[in-house]
This record gives sequence, structure tokens and C-alpha cells, in this order.
Amino acid sequence: MIVLFDLAMQSGSRPSPFCWRAKLALKHKNLAFEARATAFSQIRSLGDGSFKTLPIVDDDGRWTGGSRSIAEYLESHYEDAATLFPHDPQRLFANFVESWVDTTLHPQIFPLVACAIWECLPAPEKAYFRQTREIRLGTTLEDARDRSLLKISDLRASFGPMRRILKTQPFLAGENAAYADYIVFGALKWQRLVCRTPLLDASDAIQAWYARVDNFAPTED
Repeated sequence: MIVLFDLAMQSGSRPSPFCWRAKLALKHKNLAFEARATAFSQIRSLGDGSFKTLPIVDDDGRWTGGSRSIAEYLESHYEDAATLFPHDPQRLFANFVESWVDTTLHPQIFPLVACAIWECLPAPEKAYFRQTREIRLGTTLEDARDRSLLKISDLRASFGPMRRILKTQPFLAGENAAYADYIVFGALKWQRLVCRTPLLDASDAIQAWYARVDNFAPTED
């Protein structure tokens, strides 16, 4: 069975947006897998020791790290299963969505959720996370959260391009969800699992899209 090494939280929750991309890609391909809880400090012990981040997949001794690399690996090694990139063989649309999420959505969501993630981490992981993430943020986790709460309306507005697409089709990838949808879903799942502040209004069209993908998503272990 394929093993997906997934970021562990003290609560048992698995919020990593990149790991959600990989989990949904595995389910999309209809592949049985085990999502194994993994701490930051354990990453270097996996595979040949060269991996620095999660997710990581071990497919019978074939190791792959990074959500996009995992998606490409699954697409090429399990080509008889449903494609992760329908109508997008050159990955042009998936590349755009990934760039939009990684450079626009994530930088706005992370300051909002970083403190909540720290609170959920196992005690031995907290000092490492606070030190490295406060360097990245340029301020304390608490200050980053408080500043982000004042900019929620800007973050909601960032989903404008997605709302426009969902006016004409049920998923970003078309009639059915695919990897482009999983990229955005991971970002929203990340926020919902660790942060109590609602990100989207209840009437937002993205809520219905999220529910459709979430109904397909694998349940947490």
C-alpha cells in the first residue's frame, strides 16, 4: 500500500494544504493509501534523507516529495486511472491555479492561521515552528494573526477570479473536480481546520464548491 507522510498535529487533525493536495490526488486515482502522521523533526529520517518538507509518498520503495511532484508521479505511473489534468495535458491551467494559490492566497492565509497551527502542534515541535515562522513573517505569530484579521475583506476579494469561473461550471477543472480544484481546496481546508474565524460568507458561491469537493475528500484518520 502507498504511504503518504502527512503533517501531524497534537489534536490529530491534518491541516497541511499541500498534504491535502496529495491525498485528493491519490483518491482521484482510486489508490489505496495510508496517511501516516509525521512530525517536522521526522522528515529528515524518511527515504534517503534528502526531503525537507511534507507531503512525501512511499510507493513500494519509490519515494516522491512535494505535492506537485506527487501528482505528476501518480499521473505518469497510474495513467490508466482518471487523469488529474483533464483538458490540460500541458498543465497550463493547473500551473496558473497553483501560482495563484501559492503567491496570492497562501501568503494571506498563513499569517491568519500560523498562531493557531503553533497551538495545535505537539509540544516538542512548537519552538522550531515559532522560531522559523516568525522569521518568515517578520513579526510574532500573535501579531501576524491580529493584523490579518483586519484584512479579511481583502482575502475574501482574492477569490474573485474563482467565483467568476464557478458561475459557468461546477468545478475549476470543468464538470468534475481535478487537481486544479484540489490546490484551492487544500488552502481552504487548511484554514478551516485550524482557525475559528470564518473566511467566506455563508452565501459565497465558493461554499457550495467547497462542499462538493469535501464530500469527495478522504476523511481524516
